[in-house]
Amino acid sequence: MGVQKQVERKRKQSPLDRLWQWVDSRSKLTKLPRVDVPIHATNPIYCLGGITFLSFIIQGVTGMLLAVYYKPSLEMVAGTTQTEAYSSVVFIMEEVRYGALIRSLHAYSANLMIFTALLHMFRVFFTGSYKAPRELNWMAGLTLGMITLTFGFTGYLLPWTDMSKGATTIGLGMAKSLPGLGDIMGSILSGVTDADTLKRFFAFHTLILPAAFAMLLLLHFYMVKKHGISGPL
Repeated sequence: MGVQKQVERKRKQSPLDRLWQWVDSRSKLTKLPRVDVPIHATNPIYCLGGITFLSFIIQGVTGMLLAVYYKPSLEMVAGTTQTEAYSSVVFIMEEVRYGALIRSLHAYSANLMIFTALLHMFRVFFTGSYKAPRELNWMAGLTLGMITLTFGFTGYLLPWTDMSKGATTIGLGMAKSLPGLGDIMGSILSGVTDADTLKRFFAFHTLILPAAFAMLLLLHFYMVKKHGISGPL
């Protein structure tokens, strides 16, 4: 009878239930330690960090799709006055199926990520969540915020329009004016030619910054789990 009941139970299970059981029997996910979320943390103001993380995931997925077609080159397209960088963006927007949607998702989620990261930082500060024993997590969060702003700065140049070039010139001038670090930052970011600048910004935007962000994010999550969620407002 026991075997017959198990067979009947399996017949009543949906395909998704059977798939989950198959995955769980091999990964043991249900045996991982669970984290109890305090009632006060269900307040939307405590969800800003999660929204920032979700925006980062959207950025990663849409960014990989855009990188398939984007060309970080200032070579002129034959018969036009457009660079390959700008022309590839136009191609994504006008020729690639769902390209305009993907690029719009990338742009809007970037703005959302910056906005919610700043709000998250203010929430942590005004609730005193940066105090002991969470000082290291606060510093990791501030670094993540700086990387988020750098994401926006490096990504803005990639279409290589007059507006993006002008804004980047101002930003690089501000970086180079920093005492002590200015010359080093300028040489790292800009290089010698405009082509060097574009390639370096593309490398930072797609490789260096995402890798640094992901590693710090893992550290950030670990320390949140280690010390728990801070108290209510």
